[in-house]
Amino acid sequence: MRKVVKKIIVRILNLTGILLMISVILLMIPLTLPKVFGIKIYGVLTGSMTPAYSIGGVVYVKEENPENIQVGDVITYGMGSGSDYVMTHRVVEVQKEHFITKGDANDAVDPEPVRKDRLIGKVIYFLPGMAKIAEGVNSPNGKYILIMMFAASFICWMVGEMILPTGTVQKEEKRTKKYLKDKKQFALQLIGIVMIVGAVVYLGSTVLGYQKSRKEYDALEEIVFYQEAEEETSFQDEENSFSEEDKRILEGIGRLHEENPQVIGWILFDGLEISYPIMQGEDNEYYLNHSFSKEENKAGSIFMEASNSKEFEDSHTIIYGHNMKDQSMFGSLKKLKNKNIYEENKGFMIYTLDQVYRYNIFSYYDVSMYSDVYNNQFGPDDYFQLFLDQMVKNSYYDTGIHPVREDKIITLSTCSTEGNRFVVHGVRAE
Repeated sequence: MRKVVKKIIVRILNLTGILLMISVILLMIPLTLPKVFGIKIYGVLTGSMTPAYSIGGVVYVKEENPENIQVGDVITYGMGSGSDYVMTHRVVEVQKEHFITKGDANDAVDPEPVRKDRLIGKVIYFLPGMAKIAEGVNSPNGKYILIMMFAASFICWMVGEMILPTGTVQKEEKRTKKYLKDKKQFALQLIGIVMIVGAVVYLGSTVLGYQKSRKEYDALEEIVFYQEAEEETSFQDEENSFSEEDKRILEGIGRLHEENPQVIGWILFDGLEISYPIMQGEDNEYYLNHSFSKEENKAGSIFMEASNSKEFEDSHTIIYGHNMKDQSMFGSLKKLKNKNIYEENKGFMIYTLDQVYRYNIFSYYDVSMYSDVYNNQFGPDDYFQLFLDQMVKNSYYDTGIHPVREDKIITLSTCSTEGNRFVVHGVRAE
């Protein structure tokens, strides 16, 4: 009877291991194999192209020469110079230097023509329901889950081998020796163990990284805000009448800038625990996983869009930060979804290297990572005003603040579980 039970358990374990392995393979093939052939994958998280391309799917985009694009083709293109964000719409007219595009579900063509040099490629395939899966697989937690699923499949097979009935001790010893000589199975066992250890190390390094990041930024905050007040600061500015406190803060930021020239300012919220230096790298990748001291850290830094002006004089400035589970970086921004929290945190301060600005929050909501909200390049037409009006319209709460095209806007962007990104828009106060 015991042998029968053991055989059933072993079969269940083997089947579980096989199903886990197949699940990992099925998840990874549509998200990785096309990339081998140079095909790019983008999520569809807005309804502008329904019903052909529904929300929650992914489009597969192949690079194409602009001269080969015809009316009716669906193309993916960059949102602006220096921007990492894209849009997928249908071509309704081909001009000499531009494409006129339109979302299938939209009533009118897009307000801004698409320059041909912004073309990424032509959509060749659509797979529904994969956007959330792709987002999950590419997230830190998703990668951890895949590793654990992969490791669990090997554990199931290993346990099954351990409890498989052999009848006698002699047979078991013989089977064990044969098993150890089987290099392929031994290699699989070793891989499973390594992956388990790797998962544990990953979790441990993440926790230690959080702690190290907090200590580093607490020390920087001490330099900027809590240095001992002197009778007179060395910061000089003849055009502005700064308070002594502001002078000390600007002087502190100046010291950080001397240590790392990529420090361009500081962001400070009214009540949320957001108080960090603002970095700006040569691209939008470096400070995703590097701290002020340029050491690798999963918490990264708060950083400005690489194509923005470090003087904060663009019409639209974008600042990024991770949504950390310990509420650090931009982890507490999502609290603004609570109207009562917003009422207590209606704005934030931006200290540059030589200026002090107040920004009032006028809108906040979840968006696709491919939303045109990440556009920071505007022409002389009225598109920027339409852009601002859409921000106000999208807000979860009507703040009563409606910016105009002459205003300076800042967008704070972080990851979100309800969409790809959560954004908070602020307009510079007089």
